[in-house]
Amino acid sequence: DMKAGARFAGALPSRRAPIHCRLYEQPSTTHPRRLARNDARRGAARPMKHVRKSVLLWYSAHEMYALVTAVEDYPRFLPWCADAHVLSRSDEGMKARLTLAFSGVRHGFTTLNRHDADRAVQVSLVDGPFSLLEGDWKFLPLGAGGGTGDAVQQACKIEFDMRYEFANGPLEAVISP
Repeated sequence: DMKAGARFAGALPSRRAPIHCRLYEQPSTTHPRRLARNDARRGAARPMKHVRKSVLLWYSAHEMYALVTAVEDYPRFLPWCADAHVLSRSDEGMKARLTLAFSGVRHGFTTLNRHDADRAVQVSLVDGPFSLLEGDWKFLPLGAGGGTGDAVQQACKIEFDMRYEFANGPLEAVISP
């Protein structure tokens, strides 16, 4: 969906529109709020959500990797992110804390992010309102531009794969799409 690609790229200067964007989310046969209410009554485990997104953009893999790893800037372009702090950095990545704000509900969560410069970011849950949160970003360079000397990458494919599950049924009913 082109709107999702435009929102995704909205944090970058609007010099180029997305080439292509797809969003995959595992369908549920029951409305999420009803499912969460039923699960809370039964004490049953809630189903894991799985989001996959593939986007082709007129930005280099380096530019998109820099955007994803600039956690401190998230509140500027992610409407659901009220606050973001990097707690620690290392050669392998970072530990970061984000505050989720949606429909009047605020919850913080901490992730450990492993970085492969300009290629990938792996996200795993440290603490927060999730029983599961793990994901992968992959940045795949496409084509070459007309630079002098080394070719300049002018586009990339981004693959995003996130699995999550809220630990709290009522919270999931409010926040989950």
